[in-house]
Amino acid sequence: MSPETAAMIPLLAASVPAAPLSGLFISFLVYSFAGWLWESTACAMMNQGRFANSGFLLGPICPIYGVGALACWLFLREIPDVVPQFLVSGLLCCALEYAVSVMLEATTGARFWDYEDKPANINGRVCLYGFLMFGAGAVLICRVFEPALLEVLVNVPVVALEAVAVVCAIALVIDLVFAMASWRRLSTQLESLRTQIQVRIDESMGEASERMLETLPEPVVEGAAEVYERTREAAGDLVSKLDPRVVAAGVGQATQMLRDGIAEHAGEGRLAELRAAGENARLKRVASNAQAMEWLNSAAESLVSRLGRRDLRFFNAFPRMRMKRYESVINRAGIRERVRELFER
Repeated sequence: MSPETAAMIPLLAASVPAAPLSGLFISFLVYSFAGWLWESTACAMMNQGRFANSGFLLGPICPIYGVGALACWLFLREIPDVVPQFLVSGLLCCALEYAVSVMLEATTGARFWDYEDKPANINGRVCLYGFLMFGAGAVLICRVFEPALLEVLVNVPVVALEAVAVVCAIALVIDLVFAMASWRRLSTQLESLRTQIQVRIDESMGEASERMLETLPEPVVEGAAEVYERTREAAGDLVSKLDPRVVAAGVGQATQMLRDGIAEHAGEGRLAELRAAGENARLKRVASNAQAMEWLNSAAESLVSRLGRRDLRFFNAFPRMRMKRYESVINRAGIRERVRELFER
């Protein structure tokens, strides 16, 4: 007997003797479904006030719960006393949750859950509440639920047990493929919107610069360039000295130089004209901002309509999800609010 086979015997003995792998896999599915049910009902009601289909996958399953339950059953069921079993199980499940959080963030660029508002949290990835719930759940699994489940599975014909396990495994793989495709579509559409927003910002800045230059007389433009050079030289001298008091004094000096330079080249007679031009520019900016907001609302509505519920459900399943690369776009376009309205219909 190989060492690998010998190491597997205690693990397989903890399942259905005639079909150990199938028994363990079906146990994994049962606890994954129970975890999904808990997240979608109790947790969703506490966080959102309504039922929400939780989890990364499309189907009613949260694999992290199944993995944690089986890990506790396989490795911690022999602990005789309840308190040590509770503590070790809570630590094991929190370590698993932390590792999965880091892995998902590294592979998808998103933070799917955040416990920063919970007491005794570690980097927002795990918290005391989770530790207590995991520990209690693991004790019940090791002492009540898994022995009862295995007793039921033992009475199921082996062929039927293996057939159910194979079918469910295939369904799980297909679900994962579709879920990844949905995530890819969501990321692609957000990237497209981010690019469009950046292009419009660049165009707006260019137009604003041109309008500003058009409102200023040529002597002021030339004077501003001269003042810029003088200010830049002064800033370089300040940085080389690295004295905070000198830097503060120099900033005031540079600001006064800029004011004096503009006044020198504009002349008192042009100040009223420049103020009027500035007011006109401000009104144009207000109109431009209104047009930009109208365009952004239209673009966000188009994104939501193109993706639909299946691709947008990640925001509904993970209300605290943060996508680092697209967070500014999501907030600016009000994607979360639109998704909330979509799923509350």
